[in-house]
Amino acid sequence: MKGLLLKDFYTIIKQLKVFVLMIVIFALIPNFSVSVFAVVYAAMLPITTLAYDERCKWDELAAMMPYSPAALVLSKYLLGLLGVLCAGLLSAFGYGIQLFLLHAADDGSFWFSLLAGICTALLLLAINLPLMYRFGVEKGSLFFFALIALLALLLSLCGDAVTALLQNADQIMLAAALLPVLAFALFAFSGLVSIYIYEHKKEISR
Repeated sequence: MKGLLLKDFYTIIKQLKVFVLMIVIFALIPNFSVSVFAVVYAAMLPITTLAYDERCKWDELAAMMPYSPAALVLSKYLLGLLGVLCAGLLSAFGYGIQLFLLHAADDGSFWFSLLAGICTALLLLAINLPLMYRFGVEKGSLFFFALIALLALLLSLCGDAVTALLQNADQIMLAAALLPVLAFALFAFSGLVSIYIYEHKKEISR
């Protein structure tokens, strides 16, 4: 697993330095929306490495190495999780510096926004990675964007109801407790689905 993570890390560093730099810059900008964007943006790292793997026929090479399908798949999930958590830590660090320099009080809204951003990033990974393994990066991206458009439409229709719920302090606390549980549960289930797809890719493609 460590070797697979190092492979992806070197791929990102050598070919995607600007990509990683943008995540760092976005995470350190003291702005709620920008910081959350950095966290969600970090979730694209495993998708990018999958695209490079697909281009250089990595699966064929990996089949000759002592890596199990589970290790190959879960390394992408671990890369995404590490990227999201690192971006979250950088965002929290930037926010802490902002509070210190401005002598401002913490009203807690940033932390809820950051938590929601981390959960959103994990949910995007949970949806995206199985699609990539099933259809490939190019076709999977099309399905993913279509699904995101559908979700955005549903959210726009239910936006007023969600806003009303989150105006209550008790509802916010409940959401803060349930969101991580739901996100990590779907993230873990998605990993199992991706492993199944990877192991039975040839059978499913027929």
